[in-house]
Amino acid sequence: MLVVLDMYEPTREVSAAPKVPRAALAGAFAVGIASGCVAGRPDPQFSPSRRAASQPGTPDCARVPDYETVVAPLVTTYCASCHSPAGIAGPDYDWTNRRTFTSERTAVAGRLTSRTMPPEGQPMPQASERATLVLWAQCAPP
Repeated sequence: MLVVLDMYEPTREVSAAPKVPRAALAGAFAVGIASGCVAGRPDPQFSPSRRAASQPGTPDCARVPDYETVVAPLVTTYCASCHSPAGIAGPDYDWTNRRTFTSERTAVAGRLTSRTMPPEGQPMPQASERATLVLWAQCAPP
């Protein structure tokens, strides 16, 4: 018999583990098979990384856009008026420099996602362009 202990008072017995009906075990087994786990070996098609990539809010890092040909032109178009050597953000936030942009990418992704950047009155990226910048910021190697 399994005894469950109180985590704050390990010497105090809380309850005995209840017996699980066979129907519940069969249901859990069916869920395991449906989720791709058979005999303890997960099906690669249902791997955690593949499931994570298909969940909303999780980036599909298999499609990271190229910085030079895709991301840099968007940064020049939508960010460089403030985030360049001559911009009001200053050299620490010069996003025309790939190294600086990469070091700030978590903040960039957050501000693009929350739509606080670019600020009002500045050209705004289209939804697909914003998604491209966020994807690069979330997935590109440091």
